[in-house]
Amino acid sequence: MKPISFTNHSRQATQNSPLVFSIRQANEKNADRFGWARISLSGIVLMALCSGGSGADAEGYGFKPAPCPSSPNCVSSVDPDDPHYIAPFTLTVDRAEGWSAVREAVSTLPRTRIVSESKYYLHAECRSKVFGFVDDLELGLDGSTGVVLVRSSSRFGYSDLGVNRKRVERLRKQLVDLGVTEN
Repeated sequence: MKPISFTNHSRQATQNSPLVFSIRQANEKNADRFGWARISLSGIVLMALCSGGSGADAEGYGFKPAPCPSSPNCVSSVDPDDPHYIAPFTLTVDRAEGWSAVREAVSTLPRTRIVSESKYYLHAECRSKVFGFVDDLELGLDGSTGVVLVRSSSRFGYSDLGVNRKRVERLRKQLVDLGVTEN
């Protein structure tokens, strides 16, 4: 039996066949048709990624925490009528001094890393002790009132067993002990 050998000539013949030619032509036509859609979608995604989620200005003033989802794994100082509500921190000292103390207190929380910050806003990632799940902790100073708004939320899962609320209350206790905030 004679072995079958493939040569460049047979590949060229296949590439020039009517079926391959019509498939290639259809792909080029679809690329033109969907090209603008891909560019538009890419632009929308880029704008969404570049826009800050906090709504804070360059100094952090104007930060308003996002509302919590319906799951019980989040606390926020946005809406006092919400079951996720936790009271904000009211500074009893100068804003700059108070914010410096807030930043220092956050940096001492276990398994916590500040990932982004501006003058009066910070975002920290807090990891769970056993599995290393990430929670997001956001704080921002309201410049007009001297109140530090806060949000702490789990990225995954439904329940956090009260971890986010305990974290914020622990932070509050540290700041009260330092004389930076009131109860």
